Amino acid sequence: MGDLKMIVSCTSSDSSVENFYKDSVVLITGGTGFIGKVLIEKLLRCFEVKKIYLLLREKKNVKSKDRLKEILQEPIFHVVRNNNPTPASVFSKVIAIDTNFQQDKIISDRDRELLLSEVTIVFNVMASVKFNEHIESALDTNVNCSRKLFDMVTQMHQVRSIVHVSTFYSNCDRSHIEERIFDDVPFGGYDNILRIFRHLSDSEKNKLTPAILGPMPNSYTFSKKCAEVMIQQRYSHLPIVVFRPPIVISSYQEPIPGWVDNFNGIAGMCIPMTQGKIYCARGEPDLPSHSVPVDYCVAALLAVGAEVRKNLIPERSRYPAVYNFATDCNNIRWGEYGRKAADGCETRLGKFFG
Repeated sequence: MGDLKMIVSCTSSDSSVENFYKDSVVLITGGTGFIGKVLIEKLLRCFEVKKIYLLLREKKNVKSKDRLKEILQEPIFHVVRNNNPTPASVFSKVIAIDTNFQQDKIISDRDRELLLSEVTIVFNVMASVKFNEHIESALDTNVNCSRKLFDMVTQMHQVRSIVHVSTFYSNCDRSHIEERIFDDVPFGGYDNILRIFRHLSDSEKNKLTPAILGPMPNSYTFSKKCAEVMIQQRYSHLPIVVFRPPIVISSYQEPIPGWVDNFNGIAGMCIPMTQGKIYCARGEPDLPSHSVPVDYCVAALLAVGAEVRKNLIPERSRYPAVYNFATDCNNIRWGEYGRKAADGCETRLGKFFG
């Protein structure tokens, strides 16, 4: 992460970062996700932003505006609600934009003109995090949807910072990962892969997929790598950076210690462990887990957003800056994690982790 200063709490915020977000108009995708919710909450609680636009789709017959109301009622926003004399005025800064990424025009012409005229900062947090998703679906969500977003962002003349959230594991087939984009996508690139798939049956696609993934473990990591390549090929002229977080776990302190809203990753492993349903896990017990609390992740994300302009020097403008985010604040090894999770439970798991 270089010399970025962590904005872990409001009281220890870097003043230059606070000034960067003051009176800004922020556009966020993936605001209903784990990281997205914490990002929204942090912006409302610690920074004097003017507006936050969320690109939201209708889901299960619930309109985007109604989904936003439900989100803002969740426990993560209780601190903002309880510590502010006029919480309604704070939450009114968050505005839902009805969105459909399955269409060429993802938002209405009216909303498009609104965003083009106002947005100054963009956080692209949306992603499909299903590891077993079909490669076509993963590429559609993690590459094509981002492309549609950035096509619109190119016309936002007031935008001064764009952060694309990738993953620490977008190049996990490499033994050494530098802070740059590796464009060695096989089969002529992701566009060509999608073109090939259009002419294949489901059976043929399933047979070809392992060859396309190669050493990559799943469609998620492969599609996130493709998204990075797409950004370098199409949008290097924008003030854009790629942020690669590792495994994101429950919050350490903010806004609520231990807060989590999903059963993905490490959190998802704990439940079946305590129930005695997992007896072994493949991995190296002495390797660090590279897990970070979500509040640390969002603090780094905001710091990266404020750092964008420093990277727009002539000799680097052709290549987006890349940040591999890791912290030594949590060095738990996988073996230690297994033993702690199994402690006091009727399970043999601890014996299998070192």
